[in-house]
Amino acid sequence: MEEKVRIKKHPYFYVKNFTVGANQTVVDSLSIDDHDFVALELNRTSSGSFQLKIIATGEDRQYTNDWVNEDNFFGYATATTGKRAYRLPVPMRFPARTVINFEIKDTSGSSNTIQIALIGYKRIQQ
Repeated sequence: MEEKVRIKKHPYFYVKNFTVGANQTVVDSLSIDDHDFVALELNRTSSGSFQLKIIATGEDRQYTNDWVNEDNFFGYATATTGKRAYRLPVPMRFPARTVINFEIKDTSGSSNTIQIALIGYKRIQQ
């Protein structure tokens, strides 16, 4: 008789911080560890406006076809509005060891400190 694999959903936040010079672009990545991760919500804080592109390597999955303004990607979920993080219409599943590449472009004209949070859970086999 075959044993059933049980999956535990462990709540988790993947967070990435960026510092972008005025009107500059940076590229950086975030690595998913040894468990699949399912993102349910997205959030960000920033000291100015920005645009971004996101690509997940391994599956070469592109999540944007062009630069996306931060509010179009994350919604208006900021501390000052009191609104929640942006809930995705469909969860984003990232297999273990996926690398997520972020390309961030400042549009504020000033140095910009940005934090992006992927909010969801790790899928841990038991």
